[in-house]
Amino acid sequence: MRFKYLVIREQGLHTRQRALRVTVEPSPKTVFVSTTFEMDFWLRDIHLPINGWSIYVVVPIDLIEVIYFKDLYPTISFPATDDVRIRTVKFHCLGAGTVTVDVLEDVSYVVIDGAEYDVVGVDGVIHQTIPQPVGGVTSPINKLEILTPYLALAGLIAAVSAVVVVKRRSKA
Repeated sequence: MRFKYLVIREQGLHTRQRALRVTVEPSPKTVFVSTTFEMDFWLRDIHLPINGWSIYVVVPIDLIEVIYFKDLYPTISFPATDDVRIRTVKFHCLGAGTVTVDVLEDVSYVVIDGAEYDVVGVDGVIHQTIPQPVGGVTSPINKLEILTPYLALAGLIAAVSAVVVVKRRSKA
């Protein structure tokens, strides 16, 4: 299985970590093959402003591909003391199966007062399925059955028109 590494690095202010988590949301997510979808990367459980972060994410590229990253760092107002959405990534589903977007805890860290702290990664799970047909029965079309009401209406209009013309001529 092939993988692609996504590195998310930014600088901000300072924070103290208690149980800082990096989450991939929404998870689990179910998508259809040949569709595009977005997932957000969040820093959760921030209790004081953060100094920066470096988060490594592994995406298996056999079943999904990365289309683009939307960097949300410029929109984050510091000091960040609430949960922060740090990145939006758009994926394209290539095949059926289940993929885990893995946050690598052993190389991901948050900078707090100049020191690096490990983060708890909450991986994102993507279930990729092939759309199923809705159901029903197909049958050949009987064109005469479809056209019969319209032919009857045309005949009725012609008969009424003929009656009106005959009455006008008899009066004249």
